[in-house]
Amino acid sequence: MAFWDNTGTLSVILIGSVSKENGKMATITQRETSAWQAKIRRQGYPTESRTFTNRQDAERWARAREAEMDRGLYLPRTASESVTLADIAEAWEKAMLPAKRAKTHYQACLGRIADAKALGKGKRAIATLSSVDAAAFRDELLKDGLSASTVRKILFFAASLIDYGIENMGLIVPANPFRMISRPSEPTHRDRRLQGDEEARLLKAISATKQHAQLKVLFTLALETGARLGELLALQWQEINLAKQVMTLHGKEVDGKRQLKNTNPYRFAPLSPVAVAALGELVRPLKRGKVFSAWARSDSFTKQWQRVCKDAGIENLRFHDLRHEFASRMAPKVEMHVLMKLLGHKSPAMVARYYNQTVEDASMLARKLYGKASA
Repeated sequence: MAFWDNTGTLSVILIGSVSKENGKMATITQRETSAWQAKIRRQGYPTESRTFTNRQDAERWARAREAEMDRGLYLPRTASESVTLADIAEAWEKAMLPAKRAKTHYQACLGRIADAKALGKGKRAIATLSSVDAAAFRDELLKDGLSASTVRKILFFAASLIDYGIENMGLIVPANPFRMISRPSEPTHRDRRLQGDEEARLLKAISATKQHAQLKVLFTLALETGARLGELLALQWQEINLAKQVMTLHGKEVDGKRQLKNTNPYRFAPLSPVAVAALGELVRPLKRGKVFSAWARSDSFTKQWQRVCKDAGIENLRFHDLRHEFASRMAPKVEMHVLMKLLGHKSPAMVARYYNQTVEDASMLARKLYGKASA
């Protein structure tokens, strides 16, 4: 039967091409454009339609969807079949990125997804993505030479994009393809600590720099408080109370608001006598301001730190390793919950990553627990 619909399109309806269920059946219509549209109407389910280039594909799709309804496995996929990964990424970027601290990281993840051949450069509809595609994306990243740690972060972000689409864009998928695949093994955590006379050699190299006054204090505070580089570079004079031996860390500014890495507004860091003495050596400006004004950003400091290490003849030592050094020195002295507060961590697992035990630490613990053994 042929008719002109209210849009002026000539349609040909083939009735009975799909089995009848519950008094309803799928209808297959041929449009004037020669495309074939399958439409399913069944009580208790939303009306579904999809267009195909040939009649056989339309019938197969209709039979498969009705079979899902019969077996109670039906999931509405209208949004999932039209929304692409790029659509979700665009929506997420507008709604979520402005509030994120590490914008560069997320922008890099978005870029990798947009360039991924395995994902159709983000243009594949969500309903067409499977664990096979996610695995191919993982392998593509590894082939590009990215580290296992970086690949893990990108895959986690891709999975969070799908979750965002499910929660905010009406997507319905059987499973998140990026959560169904194995990820590269977690890399071994760094265990670099100061060795031998490295601390003295670093201080000597620091004394030869133009910024030696501030750099020496920054180095000392890192060892004595375990504060992160970004927290120290953002430190203001008014946030230090030498009389009470406490400094308040607010972190660096993100979108006009200062915050710590764990998004807390601030945390307190007790100051040792060594830290107090070091801060006392610096001249306080009348207008207060930053304690460490010699470096505008952490990356400019990092370049200088690399030069200092080179001058000191020290290899593979990052400034962040001083945080490991502080945690490892303090771990035998304080309880876990105290060390968590000192480091600004929310879980013992994170603290454990920063405690790198030495033979001397283990020996000290053995004598504390068991006393000195007779040889």
